[in-house]
Amino acid sequence: MQRIPALSVFLRLVSGCLLPLLLACSPTKQQVQLHVGEVPVTTPFGEPLFVAGSFNGWQPADSAYLLKKRPHGYFLTLPLAAETAEFKITRGSWQTVETDAAGQDIPNRRLDLSKPQTLRLAVAGWKDQLAEPASPPQPSAAVNVQILQDSFFMPQLNRYRRIWLYLPPDYDGSDIRFPVLYMHDGQNLFDASTSYAGEWGVDETLNRLQAKGQHPGVIVVGIDNGGEQRIPEYTPFVNSRYPSGEGAAYLRFIVETLKPYIDTHYRTLPEQEHTGLMGSSLGALISLYGAVQYPQVFGRIGLFSPAFWFNPEIFDLVEKRLDPAAGQRFLFLASEQESESMVPQMQQMHQLLQRWGVPQDRLWYKAHPDGAHSEWYWQREFEEAFKWLYEG
Repeated sequence: MQRIPALSVFLRLVSGCLLPLLLACSPTKQQVQLHVGEVPVTTPFGEPLFVAGSFNGWQPADSAYLLKKRPHGYFLTLPLAAETAEFKITRGSWQTVETDAAGQDIPNRRLDLSKPQTLRLAVAGWKDQLAEPASPPQPSAAVNVQILQDSFFMPQLNRYRRIWLYLPPDYDGSDIRFPVLYMHDGQNLFDASTSYAGEWGVDETLNRLQAKGQHPGVIVVGIDNGGEQRIPEYTPFVNSRYPSGEGAAYLRFIVETLKPYIDTHYRTLPEQEHTGLMGSSLGALISLYGAVQYPQVFGRIGLFSPAFWFNPEIFDLVEKRLDPAAGQRFLFLASEQESESMVPQMQQMHQLLQRWGVPQDRLWYKAHPDGAHSEWYWQREFEEAFKWLYEG
């Protein structure tokens, strides 16, 4: 019987067991890694860091995007994807988001997810640790904006929500009935003191248009997002990576509870051709869903930077349920500076509506070379978009 030398046995064991184990433990090249190597010395010991970005609905404390603490920094591995993402580092909330060294907001970071790489980052400051805390933004809502209710009951979801109401400047001095525009993310529409990163300036824009005689007036109903309920409420289908899929109940709240209340208590033009639904990002996703599910209710649909990626099932729904004879108007708007999938998916949806027979004069499509996934961009574009959506 031939004896196998001990060294040969050892090498076979290494090559057969240890080497695959070492390879399995080595980092794969087909991934994107974030490495936060520097944070302020004032960062609370043991407090977790998160990544919030366009790939997770900008959730500031998403456990799936928790950076792992290691001796040389914080690390997170992201899968490859055919898009450029935007993101920021947080300590679990937007009150503790990263800033520059002077405590000022910084632009969204950008990352090409299509290329395997390691991106090394340094956090210069935290929003809640200013040496001299900045004065909070002052209330900026116009006098004709009011809080309808701080806690308006949503029976379809068994929760409460703040509702904003914009009335035309001449509402109290006339008996005119007005069209109505329902908008999501109400805290970002009118008042800098309640917004996350600037407001849309909806009230100032509409007041100016009416003063110039460029529009006879409109009622705007702003529905606050529910913070951690924002993603579930603004998504009609379940996405297994996130809490989601309460969009149908949220739309029933608007159609069955909120709209009847508004039509009963205020001088509205309640018909479909006078009723609009508008939102940005996931707010645009749920607006399109509402248009398709309730074509008899919503006739004017504003879609700013639509996040169709979150629920791609929306394409199938439009294919099956869209009613091109409903006479709806659809406005599509986004920036080429947002994620790489944003404009192509928006274009795909626009073309789908065209194929299904929505007349060209009821479709408005713009993809700007500049802009961002941000309130300042949507504020800039709101006036032109509104004028088209509510003309005639």
